[in-house]
Amino acid sequence: MTNPNARRFECEQHHAGLSVSDISAAVDFYTGKLGFWLAFTWGDPPTFAGVNLGDVQIFLQHGTPSPQGCSVYFVVGDADELYEFQRANGVEVVEPPSDKPWLLRDYTVRDLDGYYLIFGHRLQNTQPPLPIERVDVPIRLEKRRSA
Repeated sequence: MTNPNARRFECEQHHAGLSVSDISAAVDFYTGKLGFWLAFTWGDPPTFAGVNLGDVQIFLQHGTPSPQGCSVYFVVGDADELYEFQRANGVEVVEPPSDKPWLLRDYTVRDLDGYYLIFGHRLQNTQPPLPIERVDVPIRLEKRRSA
């Protein structure tokens, strides 16, 4: 139910945080097998790290993993291509790619600590239409007449 009095607040970025048992092992898994790249680590030995997939960053923090009821969804350019990359790297596939009624094609994998990671791409023609701004442009057209 929507609250008509609710304010809408801007959100510039979102970073999911996952507690993992071993930061180094998690970073190796996310970068070597899932296709992420390492943004940073903090501490010696590391107790906190950031890994990126495109413009999305996941925080990995040392702690007791708690994957029950938790998943992270990534909308990517080509889920099938990423799926083949991850499968070739031995990632545990929980659900293979399939088209969903919510107009995404996605699949699910499980990381070292049991978290479900879902990767999907939008199906054709499902994105909202681009806004069009009409601009008056003064132009003059001429047509040559034959003699």
